[in-house]
Amino acid sequence: MGPLCTECPVLKSVLFRGLTHEQITRLGCVFRPARYRRNQILFFEGGSAQHVFALHSGLVKVVKALENGKDRITRVLFPGELFGLEALTEATYPLTAVTLRDGEICAATRDEVLNFLRANPPETVSRTLSILRREQVLDARGRRLNIQDVAKLQAAAQR
Repeated sequence: MGPLCTECPVLKSVLFRGLTHEQITRLGCVFRPARYRRNQILFFEGGSAQHVFALHSGLVKVVKALENGKDRITRVLFPGELFGLEALTEATYPLTAVTLRDGEICAATRDEVLNFLRANPPETVSRTLSILRREQVLDARGRRLNIQDVAKLQAAAQR
C-alpha cells in the first residue's frame, strides 16, 4: 500500500466508507498510483474497458464525441471520485477521460477490482453493484441530455 493510500479521498466515497483497515490495505495493493500531466488521455470512447480509476489529486473531464467532430463535456471529476467503472460491466468505455490538471490517479485492472470485491463481504459487492447501476443511469441521462441540447442548438442555428 502506498504512503498516501490511508489519506486518499477516494476512501471517503460511499463505495469504500465502511471498509476495515485490513480491507483498505488490500485495496491499496489493487490500485496503483501514477502521475499524469494536463491533457493526458486516460481512456478513449469505444476503447477497451480494462481499468477502473481513482482520482487522488487533479481534475479530469469526461467527454462525448459529437457528430460534428467536437467534444461535449459530460462531467468534471474531482479528487475522491472513481471513474471508468464501466470496465466492471462493459467491454468498451462509452466516453473519453482527459486530465484537466496535473495530478495523481490510481488505476486497477478489471480483474483485480472484481477479485477484491469477491474476497469481501456480500454487502460490499451489493453496494458496489448498486453504485454502478446508479452511475450508469446518471451517465446515460447526461449523454441523452447533451445530445438533445446539441440537436436543439443545431435546429435553432438553421432558423
